[in-house]
Amino acid sequence: MTRCSSIDEKFKKAWSSMNRRCLVPSCAAYKNYGGRGIGIELSWVLFTNFENDMYESYLKHIEEYGKKETTLERNDVNENYSKKNCTWKTNLEQSNNRRNTRTVEYKGSIVSINMLAVEFDIRPAVIYYRLKTGWNIEESLLPSNYPKGRKKRDIKLQS
Repeated sequence: MTRCSSIDEKFKKAWSSMNRRCLVPSCAAYKNYGGRGIGIELSWVLFTNFENDMYESYLKHIEEYGKKETTLERNDVNENYSKKNCTWKTNLEQSNNRRNTRTVEYKGSIVSINMLAVEFDIRPAVIYYRLKTGWNIEESLLPSNYPKGRKKRDIKLQS
């Protein structure tokens, strides 16, 4: 299946970046990947195997979301890069699958502050600050003309 000359540069970069983060101790991101024990499926060390497993799904993702919004994602951030654990996601989806993603309970579900920020058109920092200063989640999602006289309430913040 090797089509190396026709393979998209972004796809090649996803593979090379993955290798660098996991295998090269001098890489700045190594401490968060290889340094934490995150590795790569042995067969993926060869580009052609990575291509065989991931290129078709990459093309489908680009078709739906565009090249700019296509990024390689590990479903479980504590597991290795592998066919079983990797998929293509948008930047927003990937930003919600990090170890430091801030989440809250909203309408019975655990959701990231980033997702709520997009849904309610509010900067994530504003929501986080409001929660930190005693606003409940519903108040924190209101536009800037918020109600006066709010009371401090318990907030379920999750890390």
